[in-house]
Amino acid sequence: MLRTTGTIVLGLLLVPIGLAAPAGSGFTYQGQLKDASDPVNGSADLAFSLWDAAVGGSQIGVTVTASDVEVVDGLFTVELDFGLAAFTGNALWVEVDVRTPHDPDDAAPFTTLDPRQPLTATPIALYALDSAGASPWEVNGGNVHYDAGNVGIGTDTPGAPLEVVGGIRSRDGGAGFYMVNPNNPGASAHFSWLNNTARFRVGGSGAGANGGFSFQRVGDQTLMRLTDNRRLGVAEADPLTRLHVTGESNGLTSGALQEDEIVVEARDAVMGLYSTSQGITGSAIALKEVSGGNIVDTWGIVRETSPGGSDLEFTYGPSDNFAANPAIAAITSEGRMGIRISTPAATLDVRENAGFDPAVNIIHGGSGLAIDASQTLGTNACARFSVDAANGSGAALIATTVGTGSAGSFSQSNTDTLSPTVAISSASNNEAQYALRVISNNSGSAANFFCNDTAGTGHGIVTRVRGSGAAAIFQAEGTGTGLVVNQTSIGHIARFQDGAVDQVVIDSQGDLGIGTTSPTTQLDVRDVSTSSNIVNIERTEASVANADMLQIEAHVDADDNTQFIECERGADIEFRVWGDGDVTADGTFSGPADFAEMIHVTDGVDLVEPGDVLVIDPTADRAVRRSTTPRSTLVAGIYSTRPGYLGSENDWDEVASRLLGPDSQNPDEMTAAKPVELGRMIGEVPLAVVGIVPCKVTDENGPIQPGDLLVTSSMPGHAMRDDNPRAGTIVGKSLGSLDHGTGVIRVLVTLQ
Repeated sequence: MLRTTGTIVLGLLLVPIGLAAPAGSGFTYQGQLKDASDPVNGSADLAFSLWDAAVGGSQIGVTVTASDVEVVDGLFTVELDFGLAAFTGNALWVEVDVRTPHDPDDAAPFTTLDPRQPLTATPIALYALDSAGASPWEVNGGNVHYDAGNVGIGTDTPGAPLEVVGGIRSRDGGAGFYMVNPNNPGASAHFSWLNNTARFRVGGSGAGANGGFSFQRVGDQTLMRLTDNRRLGVAEADPLTRLHVTGESNGLTSGALQEDEIVVEARDAVMGLYSTSQGITGSAIALKEVSGGNIVDTWGIVRETSPGGSDLEFTYGPSDNFAANPAIAAITSEGRMGIRISTPAATLDVRENAGFDPAVNIIHGGSGLAIDASQTLGTNACARFSVDAANGSGAALIATTVGTGSAGSFSQSNTDTLSPTVAISSASNNEAQYALRVISNNSGSAANFFCNDTAGTGHGIVTRVRGSGAAAIFQAEGTGTGLVVNQTSIGHIARFQDGAVDQVVIDSQGDLGIGTTSPTTQLDVRDVSTSSNIVNIERTEASVANADMLQIEAHVDADDNTQFIECERGADIEFRVWGDGDVTADGTFSGPADFAEMIHVTDGVDLVEPGDVLVIDPTADRAVRRSTTPRSTLVAGIYSTRPGYLGSENDWDEVASRLLGPDSQNPDEMTAAKPVELGRMIGEVPLAVVGIVPCKVTDENGPIQPGDLLVTSSMPGHAMRDDNPRAGTIVGKSLGSLDHGTGVIRVLVTLQ
């Protein structure tokens, strides 16, 4: 049976005579002709026809024949030409008729080969440049054009003369992208590159040549405007300054501005930036409120210049000229700040003549007020608080915090005097009167005491009592902290003494030492007692699941060689718990005597009980079932009642997370469940393979005495005595007695 495989050569030789002469429609066809599975050698007559379907369909164009074609090892090559009219861009198939050997009389019939061969892309592409009327393109000299409609690249529904879906790449080093003003061909806009910089230019002559340019949204809404006088407007078509940004126009006119360089306007607000080298005002930021296109009030942040320096003023008033409004506050170049005065006479100078009470009220989330008496010598006060009320009921100082900070902070760095940073005394003998009372009703610190003595010998706070009361009581009634101790030097953060002996210390690294003044770890507890416990952890009430007495947690990426616990006796390490769960010990472990392995029960865990003899299930992998036949060589062990050691292939944390999810009382913890309980949930029980465990037995083969060898019996899950057991049937040795019937005795599991 003849058959052929054909390939259309994708290359096409074109004569380089210009686009005016389109490429020819001929192409090369190479094929292989076989008779059954053997390549044909000799000659053949071939006939080729085009069809519009792989099976059936209609023939396209004429049939092309090739006579006396040489065939070598089944391979042949012919030139085919169906004419340009045959290629319209639709899929085509070639049908081949063969007659071999060559018939010079043309009398023998042809054999039609099946299937038809699909025609590849190159001949079909000839349609694109056909100038004989089949193609929409027209050639004019060296140009190709199309005037009948829109052209799409990447789309078959173009909505413009040229629509491209994708990118357009221009490599012209000159004009690049070029647009001409439709109202004046002499003006143009260019998008191009110059000296490795992308640029957009507007130029030429006539209308539009020097009018700047705009970025606009569809509908002519201006997004950005650059004028010919170098003004830039953002959402502003007519910028009034060098930079004019409009969020929402408020009708602002140039008459409302005071030589602002930058203006930002939005609804009823305007922000202006002003700068000049003239006069006493060097630069300013003006914040203005606008109504009906008019300025109604102005805040000014003004830098005033003078021969003596440069000061900063804050002004406010109804004038659109910020310099004409009165100063509300001022900061001098010497670091003095005045409130309601432009020439402060102190580091902080507050003048109050408007009847506000109090003149200063400090409420802050951090430290409400910090006063640092850092002078080396002298008796001048860093701060004085006094009240001149005749009845004595006024307060010289009220410090209040409503946040997380301190209402008052007092520090001392004077190393040449023993004078206190703050001296507070009360002349009243009434115990209800306080020399100092600091209260925090919120989450802030009631007081913050700071010692800045770099020698490390100073104290942030010293409290003493001569009677039976407490030297200090720190009480937080809300969610705040009763006491915050801050240490920045080499000393201790806190020291708690019995007499003059340190009992508890917190060093500058935050390490806590109990019984030592030099803790070497985060918690360092030492005791010289030989008869009492050093650490006692006790819960005095019944706890719920997951309420751990002690939890030690390492980082999830910690090395496996991390140690959760290390117990030493001198330099000898006796006990370790490693990061991957391994436990090593030099001593012995005390507990139940058997080793069990969690294993799957084929018949289900509800059909077996502790003490049942289990045998290997040959129909499943790593599975057992209850014994039912006597002297079984598949005996595997005994269902352990309470394993001393438990092995498993499972990750019990993963099993608990998958089956039980988070604990209802503590969502950060998994629901508590022991491995044996989790094992039953997934169909596994502990199989004792070594050790001493309770075992169900029967007198099926006679009474049982200690030392008897035990094998499986016909009673499900029970073992019986066997005086001459076969190899592989022994489950263990009896450690107890059974005179008659059934019962449970201790068995030493020794599989043999």
